[in-house]
Amino acid sequence: MSNTELRSFITVSDMARAVGLSRSRFYSLIGTVFPAPVKSEHSTRSFYDEEGQRRCLSIRKNNVGIDGKPILFQTKSVPSGAKRSSKPKFSKYASLIESLVALGLSGISEKEVEQTIKACFPSGICGVCEDEVLRTTFVELSSRQPG
Repeated sequence: MSNTELRSFITVSDMARAVGLSRSRFYSLIGTVFPAPVKSEHSTRSFYDEEGQRRCLSIRKNNVGIDGKPILFQTKSVPSGAKRSSKPKFSKYASLIESLVALGLSGISEKEVEQTIKACFPSGICGVCEDEVLRTTFVELSSRQPG
């Protein structure tokens, strides 16, 4: 995730994924290593704005936390001969897919979700409530699944 890939805001789970850490490990480092997320006025969800994303990515890159102390992140070992990705894979709709799976949908690809969002929200989802995006996407995708 480079500066050109920053979005207006992302969930804490997406930020953890972007810096290559599990959610639980990322949460445990908030406040000492990583800055706290912003709380939404309209919901209980926390998120990282562009500045927060930049700070977290910089901390991961430079290995110096917000407390000024060095932090060494453990990297996953890669079997010899396997290619190592230069940066963590970032999924634009990971949070939405996670919610759809929690609601009982299975085997959903990012491409399917993207196509559904484009069909249901031709003007884009910027400014649309997350709950509305989830509900609409769930209804549309569940109508396509057999069973």
